[in-house]
Order: sequence, then structure tokens, then C-alpha cells
Amino acid sequence: MLAANASISSIVMMVFLVNFRMFLQSLTVTQVFPRQSTASSLLMGSLVTDESFGILSVNIAAGKERSVMWMHGLNIASWATWWLACVIFAVVGKNITDPAAFGLDFALTGMFAGLWLLTSISMFQNPKESKFKVLSIIIVSTALLYILMYFFSAVVSVLIASVLGSFYAVLVNRSEGK
Repeated sequence: MLAANASISSIVMMVFLVNFRMFLQSLTVTQVFPRQSTASSLLMGSLVTDESFGILSVNIAAGKERSVMWMHGLNIASWATWWLACVIFAVVGKNITDPAAFGLDFALTGMFAGLWLLTSISMFQNPKESKFKVLSIIIVSTALLYILMYFFSAVVSVLIASVLGSFYAVLVNRSEGK
């Protein structure tokens, strides 16, 4: 964003938006495992990644068993994989002069799309979920993304659509629970 001469306020807002999801994910993860020590809860919330949250969400939607130790292991495995990938691509990346030629400019958008798709599939496979509710969440999220891409870049559109789609999902779940 600095290279594109974005304003400082835009950069601050984007960093806030990108990182706010981690606050929400961490809060959610610690609520899934309420009977753990404060230290364990802090560690779990601090180490959660998009990938570990996505896997947890799929496991919850599928009704699979999970434990505090399973989540800690998942978080540590996610971080270890991330660090290893960063080291490898720091070495390899300096030789890639045109990332767009390899589709790497779309990597973040692709990652969010993959997580969204896996979560949507797992929600459809869960017999406890209303198919209409799941379909409405998918349609609203997709429509938001489509509309936002007329005004923002793909990365910004995915982030905003993810947050707004999540809020819609919460509203749908709350109204169904009443």
C-alpha cells in the first residue's frame, strides 16, 4: 500500500480490518473450549491462524470430536508450516521477478475463497444445519463479494465480504434460535 501511495489512514484501516478477524477468531476458538486454564486459553487464542480456525470450523460443522490438546497441536502445526513456507519462499521468492505471471498476486484471495468453500461444504454436510440458511449465507456472501469487486480490489473485497457475510451468518443463526 505504501508503494501504491495509499494514505496513512487507509493503511491503518486496512491493517485493522485484516487483523480484526484474528480477534474474532481467537475469541470464538476460546469459547469452543471453555473448560481450560487461562494460560491455555491465552496460548490457544494467540496461536490461532486462519487455517487452524478453518479446520476447527469444518470439524465443528461436521460434529467431529476435538479437544484442547488437538487444537493446540493444530495451531502449532499451522505455525510451523507457515514458518517453513516463509523461509522457503524468502529464498525462492527473490528469484520471482513477476509474481502476477504465476498468479501469486491472487494468493490471499484464493486462500480466503478456499476457506469459504470448505466451510460452506461442511455446513451443507451437517444434518443439523438448515439447507436454506446455509444457501442464504452463501448467496449473500457471494453477492457481497461480486458487488464489492466493482468498487475495491479483490483482496479488499474478499476481506469486507468475509466480515459482512460473517455478520449475516450470525444474524441468521440468532434469528433461527429464537
